[in-house]
Amino acid sequence: MAPKPPPKPPPPPPPKNVFERFGNFLDSDQGKKRTTMLVLLFFILAVVMTILYQIELKKNQQHLEAVASVRQFALTYDPSLHGKSDMEILAAVHLLTLHLLNWTLKNEELQNELKILTELLPGWQAFEKNLYYFSDVRKTWHAAREDCLARHTADLVIGKYGEEQGFINEMVTKNKHDYWLGLYKKDNITDDLIWINGDIPKENFWYPGQPDGHQRETCVVAIPPCTNKFCWHDAPCNEARYFCCKLEPKRRWMY
Repeated sequence: MAPKPPPKPPPPPPPKNVFERFGNFLDSDQGKKRTTMLVLLFFILAVVMTILYQIELKKNQQHLEAVASVRQFALTYDPSLHGKSDMEILAAVHLLTLHLLNWTLKNEELQNELKILTELLPGWQAFEKNLYYFSDVRKTWHAAREDCLARHTADLVIGKYGEEQGFINEMVTKNKHDYWLGLYKKDNITDDLIWINGDIPKENFWYPGQPDGHQRETCVVAIPPCTNKFCWHDAPCNEARYFCCKLEPKRRWMY
C-alpha cells in the first residue's frame, strides 16, 4: 500500500488593499500620533488663513474708503469728473498732485526772491517794475559795473525809454551827484553809443555841448543840472564817480 502524500499547506491570505493597510496604520499607536499631529497642523493653517483673509479684507475695505474719499475730493474740486471711473479719477488726482507740488516749489522760490527783495529795500528805488540803486561811493566805470553785478546780478542802468531817463535825471538832480550809466562809445573814433546789453540808444540825451571828449572820454555819465532830461556827458572811464545799478524783474517774479 502506497504512502499518503503530505497534506498541502493552506493558501496564503489574499493581500490587503490600500484602504485596509491605511486603516491598520491608523489603528496603530504610530498612526494615531501622526493623525493627531496632522489634525493640529490643519487647524493651525486654518486659523492662519482666516487671519490673513481678515487682514486682506480690512485692507480692501480701507482701499475702497480711500478711493471714495479721493473721488469725493476730486468731484468737489472738478465737477466735470462726474461719471469717470476710479482709475480716471485717480489719474486726475495724480496730475493735480504734480501741479500742487510744482506750485509749492515755485512758492519756495518766490519766498527766496522775496527775501532778496526785502534785503534790497529801502536802499533801492522802484520805478516801472524795475529797481534802481544809486550808490553813495565813487568807482571807475568798470569797477562800478562789477559792483552792480555783485548785487543780485543787477547791472549798470540802461535807460530804455524817455520816462525812465526822466526818472534817472530826477534822481540825479535830487541827489546832486553824477552817476555812471551802462552806456559807452562803440569805438575811439566816432561818438556812436551802445548800451551794455548791445542795444543802440533810440534817443540821445546829451547835455548841450556834449560829447566833447571824443576818443579820450568813452564812458557816459549823467551830471546835474539836467536840461529837459538832457544830462549825458562823456568822461574818461577810469574816473571815480557815483553809479546807478538797475535790477529788472525776473521771470519767476511773475508766477
